[in-house]
Amino acid sequence: MRRWFLSLFLLSAIACPLSAQQIPEQVLNSDYQSCLRSVARTSHSQADKERYCACVKEEIGATMTLEEYSMLAAQIVANVPSKDVAEKIGKITTKCVAATFANQPQPSAPQTPNATNQNDPRDTETRLRNLMRLRDQNLITPAEYETQRRRILDQM
Repeated sequence: MRRWFLSLFLLSAIACPLSAQQIPEQVLNSDYQSCLRSVARTSHSQADKERYCACVKEEIGATMTLEEYSMLAAQIVANVPSKDVAEKIGKITTKCVAATFANQPQPSAPQTPNATNQNDPRDTETRLRNLMRLRDQNLITPAEYETQRRRILDQM
């Protein structure tokens, strides 16, 4: 019994710092580039688009742990974001829109995951490739990958 408690204590001591890991800069930079692509067709200047995406990148890095980000990314790629995910992203984007585009006409909203055509083979391929990227970067577990992969394929 004593050994079990010691094992549990050591496991929780190791797991706590891991769950609070920061999102790698490489991943945030990839999201920044993805953000720029998603706002490319808006009517704002390139400088404003870059400021907006930099704000989103900074807010995600400052407010989310790697574990939260991994779960969020898997849900978005699978096109099944939870209410919590939608609220968290909504707060970040609202803050960044206000900071970047204050006193300017608002850009047309980037496509949300729910607005994608789930039957479009190109969209399915993109979602699967993004999911593989998350798995390959160890941002999601193989089990999470398989679960989300099945969801994507079931939506075809």
